[in-house]
Amino acid sequence: MAFTVQDLDDLLALLEKHPEWKERLRQALLTEDLLRLPQAVRELIAAVERLTAEIQRLHEWQEQANAQMAEMLRWQRQVNDRLAEIAEWQRNVNEQLNQLLQWQKQVNERLTEIAQWQRHVNEQLNQLLQWQRKVNERLAEIAEWQRQVNEQLNQLLQWQQRVNERLAEIAEWQHQTNEQMRQILERLSEMI
Repeated sequence: MAFTVQDLDDLLALLEKHPEWKERLRQALLTEDLLRLPQAVRELIAAVERLTAEIQRLHEWQEQANAQMAEMLRWQRQVNDRLAEIAEWQRNVNEQLNQLLQWQKQVNERLTEIAQWQRHVNEQLNQLLQWQRKVNERLAEIAEWQRQVNEQLNQLLQWQQRVNERLAEIAEWQHQTNEQMRQILERLSEMI
């Protein structure tokens, strides 16, 4: 006995009168995969939303890391400039010290004539030596600060590497998710 359009209309009318039959008819007509498909799509959408939020968070971390690195580089340039200035001051001090030593030799040759001037030169020499010690102390402080800056920069670079690795993992996971979505859509199109 053939199934006619009238039979179909009768079936639809019965389903309208008995909505609870629709689920039974759906289970009878659709495969288990098709029945699970809406839930699978909802789970996939939720996973994509979580992935998008994670990528956004990592992007913000990346921007913060870039800003901190730029600041560290700016500090590094300032330290380098300061070290260059101190090196120039050191050279000037050394030149002045050499000149004073030459003057000291001349003073020794004429010690009896310029004893008072000798004392004045010695005072200046002591002041220069004190300044030299202060410069050396400052150089040691700056060297320690430079070491700390380098340690922080290394930590920042390690953190950046970890962020990049996490981004790579997320990109791979997103690629796999996209592939799963493509396979589900292909199966859906084949079933329809």
